Amino acid sequence: MATKRRLPFPNPTKASPRSILETKTATKRRRDESAENRKAVYLVAELSTNEPSHSVFMVDAAAAAAVAGGGGEVRRAHPLSGSGLTGAKHGMSFVAVRSEHGSWILGAGGRGGCTVIYDPITMEEFRGPHLHWPKQEPVLVSVGGVVYAISRRPRVRLASRLDYLPWVESLSFNMGVPRLDRMDSPYWKSLPPPPLFPCLLRPSEYRNPPDYCVSSFAVVGSHILLSMEQLPGEEQRGTYGFHVVDKAWEKVHDCNLPFVGQAVSIGGSLFAAAMPNNGGGGASVFHMSIIKVSSSSSPASWQLLVQEFPVASLGRMIPQPRIFSPLGEGSFCSVGWLASSGRSHGCQIKEYQIEGAESKKDLQATVQVKHQDQTYQFKGQSRFLDTHMPIVAALSM
Repeated sequence: MATKRRLPFPNPTKASPRSILETKTATKRRRDESAENRKAVYLVAELSTNEPSHSVFMVDAAAAAAVAGGGGEVRRAHPLSGSGLTGAKHGMSFVAVRSEHGSWILGAGGRGGCTVIYDPITMEEFRGPHLHWPKQEPVLVSVGGVVYAISRRPRVRLASRLDYLPWVESLSFNMGVPRLDRMDSPYWKSLPPPPLFPCLLRPSEYRNPPDYCVSSFAVVGSHILLSMEQLPGEEQRGTYGFHVVDKAWEKVHDCNLPFVGQAVSIGGSLFAAAMPNNGGGGASVFHMSIIKVSSSSSPASWQLLVQEFPVASLGRMIPQPRIFSPLGEGSFCSVGWLASSGRSHGCQIKEYQIEGAESKKDLQATVQVKHQDQTYQFKGQSRFLDTHMPIVAALSM
């Protein structure tokens, strides 16, 4: 991936006391406006019980940003779903979806192929239509008021009961909430799978089919980008993009996406994502765009352009987080789980603000960020799943 050449700094000039005061005032105003415009973050945590299996909590990013010293005060994560989401099941994934009718949290997946829809404003919960085929922890993305569910581990055996065809489905919120109790509500629609999936196996391969697993994904413009895990010694299969208007897959790059998990948009063409462990781990900011190219010898096709900017704070690389969430223009956060103490559990949210994100052309080879840590407690909650990370989603709305 290409990196930008560091531009020479201009000669410093001596500023007057008045200009210094005006600069400090403008900086404080921008910081206050940024805190006000930050989105609330909703955490979905997995519980140890079967019913309910998940619960939703809210943390106030704007209030946390206003804490002097950035994280000296322990705050409480506010439970929104009472004792939990009654329609949620283990094996679900969650995504935030927005349309002109509102904003919701959608969960889909698990052995029953169920769908649960939660309104964090009214705190109402709805049952949505079932997936055509159950998917275990599917990849969920939302584009233009439509949720796309993609099998994370596509299977070719019907007896597996999970992640069989169709591997890709979509559900629209553009006509309102797709509720199961309404006859005229939308339902999940089958879509073509990416060529990366086991679509064209040889008959002999069906006896012992190879393992397929999505390693990284992102939404760039009107495309859903997807790459698969690469086995040791295996050549990269490349990156494929699904055009949500044309409803067709196309190879957009010969290499796999250079990150793991989901890359979240932090404004314009900038995305935040985690780096692979074999590349040293840590977080990076990526500039990603898709353009249409053509030549006299080949028809027009889509091409992915990626530029990587490793992220550093105070001269040190940021350790690799598992979950990212955007907070607004040029800012994002990562979520980590803290060891339990008695009946209290906690998580730590690290908030990052990219310096100079307004002028994306000025990003240097290593992006400098300002960061602050904030700790949140889940008081009285002793039913979290006994794992190193019971938080399965951090969604900003």
